[in-house]
Amino acid sequence: MHVENNFFENIMNTILNLQGKTKDNMKSRLDLADICSGRENMEVSPDGRCPFPPWRLDAAKKEEFFEWILDDVKFTDGYASNLRNCIDYREGKFTGMKSHDCHVVMQRLLPFAFEYLLEGDVHKAIAGVGSFFRDLCTRTLTVEGIDNLKANIPVILCDLEKIFSLSFFDVMEHLPIHLPREAELGGPVQYRWMYPFERYMFHLKKKVKNLSKVEGSIVAQSLNEEASQFAEYYFPSEVRTKSRRPGHHDDRNERAIYPVVVPELFSQVGRVSGKGKKRKLSQQEVSHLHTYILTNCEDIAEFN
Repeated sequence: MHVENNFFENIMNTILNLQGKTKDNMKSRLDLADICSGRENMEVSPDGRCPFPPWRLDAAKKEEFFEWILDDVKFTDGYASNLRNCIDYREGKFTGMKSHDCHVVMQRLLPFAFEYLLEGDVHKAIAGVGSFFRDLCTRTLTVEGIDNLKANIPVILCDLEKIFSLSFFDVMEHLPIHLPREAELGGPVQYRWMYPFERYMFHLKKKVKNLSKVEGSIVAQSLNEEASQFAEYYFPSEVRTKSRRPGHHDDRNERAIYPVVVPELFSQVGRVSGKGKKRKLSQQEVSHLHTYILTNCEDIAEFN
């Protein structure tokens, strides 16, 4: 979990060129001339200038990347944080992202996020990292799948070494080599990572009212919570208690009221989530709408 988080931060900080956090600097460029061969196009020029690297986004592409996240990227409710709140558009960086947010972006967006923003070999290497962690965190691991991970991760890291500067590679970039073997010995990752424990620690932290007596506060609040849960069974079912509160998406069986009879297909249970908007449908949308009605509405089946 933390390996994935740190790997993601190193990649994004370097691609976005965040001052003080990027792995690309003058010293690493100077090392290219002494250690690496075939990277002359990235070396420092005699006048002290550093060529623009292929892995970095310029201002226009950085703006395009964040606009894509703000406008087009949508996850199901509760799947991840609202990425709109995690983007500092003025500074051009991510901010306030939790470990699980990095986990989601790493596995769901990184494999294709830079397809049209970076060069093909750079995108392929970065996408390989996201795909590796996604395959590693699948619910079902097979022996063949683990063998493929063992064979793929050295190639992925080798592709990264051909692209990024030397300072990009620290301990976190080399630890993924050992993760497939760890999964082979310990089983699926979701039974061993720290997300449930971090959520439980957050729940315990909310119980602390006296910072000088942390353990006592947690014990006292836990006893109160347990007593209140037992007391709820003595109230009638119509009494709303903490455990009986409606869910986040509870629609209370509400139905829209129409002045005329409306087919069941258009009478859905639910509440509006905001203020409605009106717009004119395109001819293609009208055609799709007619097709859907003709194939799904029983009231007009006799007219087909």
